[in-house]
Amino acid sequence: MATPKASSTPPLTNGASSGRPPLEPGQHNNHTLKVINVGLPRTGTTSVGAALSILLHGPVVDGGALAWLGSACQQRLLLELIRPCPLRTLVDRTFALYGLARLTEGCVAATDVPFCYFVEELLQLYPRATVVCTRRERESWWLSYKNLWWRIDDLAALGWVSPTLRRFLDIQYGFLFRRTPQAVGISEGEVEVVDGNRDALYDAHEAYVRRVVPEGQLHFVDVRDGWKPLCDILGLPVPDVEFPRENTRQRMDPFQVVVKRRFIIRGVLLVSVGLGACGGLVYLLRRALGGYAWKLW
Repeated sequence: MATPKASSTPPLTNGASSGRPPLEPGQHNNHTLKVINVGLPRTGTTSVGAALSILLHGPVVDGGALAWLGSACQQRLLLELIRPCPLRTLVDRTFALYGLARLTEGCVAATDVPFCYFVEELLQLYPRATVVCTRRERESWWLSYKNLWWRIDDLAALGWVSPTLRRFLDIQYGFLFRRTPQAVGISEGEVEVVDGNRDALYDAHEAYVRRVVPEGQLHFVDVRDGWKPLCDILGLPVPDVEFPRENTRQRMDPFQVVVKRRFIIRGVLLVSVGLGACGGLVYLLRRALGGYAWKLW
């Protein structure tokens, strides 16, 4: 992406990293997925992901962070997961399971999109995983969710600036329109981010999660409650550190500024090159045709 690169290999983990290097395809460690956070985006999924990384001492794959900050290879894994959606055949489903396995390999937990819309498939891969669903007061959630999509829509016209930005946009719109309706059982029109759709998505997603997760395996949490509920669910002691409070808006804002700045710079360069080319063409014509060209003019 035409954005600052924090490192040669973008992180899979949320904020409070376990310190372990992220996995690229082909790498392996001894971790297996223990927790699936199936909460909707903007319900505290990033904070819970960071908390799980601390509690479980391993990398947590955050789908939102992977789409925005991931390497080209990691972004392509997300795009490959979109390809068979909506899932209609056994081949489609098998392809999706393979994609999910590659994305979650070597991680202790998964959070955010696309994982909140592949709950049944993830449980097929990891039937003993604990399922956590982050919740948020719906009006507050909707305002934050709308703001997120306004930012994404704001970048949509700039996709030509960077291949990574184009992949990011394809990931966001792909999962929204090709997977979400099928997963939660609503129409494409009902997943559009307009005010009349707030309750449709929120309620349909909760019904979907309750329908596909076995009784006793699903736990609802609110990030405002901090460590205790999450630790009680996992049977782990409360860490002697502050509960992570991650804000994905702070992660997106500086990159939006950079993308727009590069858009302006590239636009100026293109105009300059175009004017230079026109000037060069006029000069060559004048040299080739001499005064005759100006008589024709």
